[in-house]
Amino acid sequence: MKSVRVLVICSNASTFLHILRTLESSQKYDFTIFGYGVTDEFIPLFHRVTLFDKVSHQTDLVSYLLKICNDNGIDVIIPASTEYLRPLCDSLEQFREINTEPIIPVSNPLLLEILSQKSKLLEYSKNVLLITVPEYKTIENHMKIVEAASDLGYPQKSILFSPSLSSQTGSLRLVDSSRDIRKIFFDEKPDAVFTTLERFSSDIGHSSSEITAMQFDCSTEYTAEVLCRKGQTFAIIVYPSNPLSQEMSTFSVLTKDQHYPTIEKIVKKVVEGFGLSYSIGMRIWIDSEGNARLVDVIPHLRNDIILSLHGGINFPELMVDMAFHEFDYSYKPEIKWGLKMQQVWLELLNYEGAVWKTEM
Repeated sequence: MKSVRVLVICSNASTFLHILRTLESSQKYDFTIFGYGVTDEFIPLFHRVTLFDKVSHQTDLVSYLLKICNDNGIDVIIPASTEYLRPLCDSLEQFREINTEPIIPVSNPLLLEILSQKSKLLEYSKNVLLITVPEYKTIENHMKIVEAASDLGYPQKSILFSPSLSSQTGSLRLVDSSRDIRKIFFDEKPDAVFTTLERFSSDIGHSSSEITAMQFDCSTEYTAEVLCRKGQTFAIIVYPSNPLSQEMSTFSVLTKDQHYPTIEKIVKKVVEGFGLSYSIGMRIWIDSEGNARLVDVIPHLRNDIILSLHGGINFPELMVDMAFHEFDYSYKPEIKWGLKMQQVWLELLNYEGAVWKTEM
């Protein structure tokens, strides 16, 4: 096995752990793993990993990361948070001078900025890539929240509010007047987060951060985890997910249903349009009439790579292949379509009638 020293940059402990476990399962590389951005003191107790403290000022970030990489002989950087992509992109040549390859989806700063901001992503996808997106409004002033909701059809239509920056997570939903909130909460989406327009405007609206409001017309949300290289798509793993969480739901199943061809078409259009590489996540809404809308593009590894691993694709391992220019362009994955996974304190998996579990 080839020895590789990798620095994982991630702010979310759960995602960081999933990346660790995926790297540790590699059959090709013997990874020495370093971490930055996570402050969970328990992680090193259970995993062979060295964690570095975060810098207090973002302006010192690149110098600090360059020193970490140079001092520890880091071969590859895997960023799993959007906020770190632009600094790595701007300093790409500096890292390469010390033989460290940052894994970033695209080296064009303008395209990276579009990927990192939801309002710009939706605008670019709609007007340049000609992909259907939800009806949306960009809210820069809290005084515009009520107006934006009204413009999008509330209360006749449900509305979803999200932070515009992809590095932030979380969504709040205004349900249209015809919906039974109690039934939705107990029977359909037990982890759904609902709000009222008045409360949202009062509690959230005074934030200086930009907000994107979208008309929520969704029967099913699909998350696609995509392996790509320079605009070419090599693998797409798809599963239905919770439209509110932006993360893998507690129960997931790898599915290749009647909507897969539509999802595949959208995915390939985005990958080619941006010239994307490595691992990209996408969220796509399908309404009751089968119409698809691109909701989000996540330009880095996410929680769901653990499901992808069990489903037949080790994304981090293949990304390292790409970084080393060793990726086999004839690669065709064998995906375990129909694989079911439930996460509680451990993972329960069900595939073709066989049930097994893996420790968390």
